[in-house]
Amino acid sequence: MKKIILILIITLGLASCEKEERVIDNSKISLDLYLADSITNDVSIYDYPAMEVVKSDLLKSNGVEINSPITTIREFQRKVYFFVPNEDKVIVFDAIADTLITINEFPFGSGPIDISFANPADGIVIFRSAPYIIIYDLVFNKIARTLADKSIIKSASTFQSYSYLCESQTKNVAVFDNRSYTTESKVELTGNPVLSTVTSESELLVVTLGTTTQEPNGEPITTPTQIHFLNLENKSLRISRDLGDNVIPANEVIPNDIISTSFGYSYITSKKGLLRLDTRNNGAFIDVSKRIFEKIEYSAQLKSLLLLEKTGTEVNLAQGSAVNGVVVGSIGLPSNTNTFHMSY
Repeated sequence: MKKIILILIITLGLASCEKEERVIDNSKISLDLYLADSITNDVSIYDYPAMEVVKSDLLKSNGVEINSPITTIREFQRKVYFFVPNEDKVIVFDAIADTLITINEFPFGSGPIDISFANPADGIVIFRSAPYIIIYDLVFNKIARTLADKSIIKSASTFQSYSYLCESQTKNVAVFDNRSYTTESKVELTGNPVLSTVTSESELLVVTLGTTTQEPNGEPITTPTQIHFLNLENKSLRISRDLGDNVIPANEVIPNDIISTSFGYSYITSKKGLLRLDTRNNGAFIDVSKRIFEKIEYSAQLKSLLLLEKTGTEVNLAQGSAVNGVVVGSIGLPSNTNTFHMSY
């Protein structure tokens, strides 16, 4: 009888609460997916994987109008950076409130294409058409300083206190000290470096594009597309090898994007399909898929690869295993989607 009375008291006490306690269901992962539209030149946010619209026309709703596509979306410290190279702009939004922070105007014709987050205070902006980098103040959201270089920088990756800048025109990787804003040294490669990523083994993986040169009174000399591993402790080249095998000649591989995962593998999207490199084993090469993907991200929350695929008039976001690269499914996206970012 006492037990029955006690249960009734507890039930009445719970029923008398003015506000229900929110229960969080951790069994379902729900993330914000940013999709850029190349026709409206705007961005919408979707709930992934439900693909319900969270916020449509993000720029327009905040009074921002651009006339050319967003090509790259990056996120850091709960801020989202939208790159508009044809208008020399980087638009910064608050990732929580979905509100505009600032619009940065860069030098005319420079074409900002990406940013590497060197530390909590500094970002390094690289450009499509300008042989310099710009140090971007991440705290006050403004351009801090411009540093000249002899080459256009195709890719920038950061590890500890250094950033590694791929100089495509000089075939070097510049070792840039983020504390003193100076170039400490350069590592010479055999090709033009176009992509880079820091692997789970704390090495720098650099992809150089294949080239053909004509020697005077001689035969053309072709250097295939290659991968290079840089030891970041002594900042030197450890090993180089061709990016190809007997089935896919390295001369035919044209890479366009790269990511590293926490599982010991890096992935390269190319005109020959999706390629997996075992970065624990000097980049042992596996041809994962013949499907052509244009952009790739690694989602730590999903423990998956996310890949943008365009086939005819259709655009899909494919999800693949971060261990073996096998595509396990895909979701149709608006047909004008040209780039994406999965928020974290």
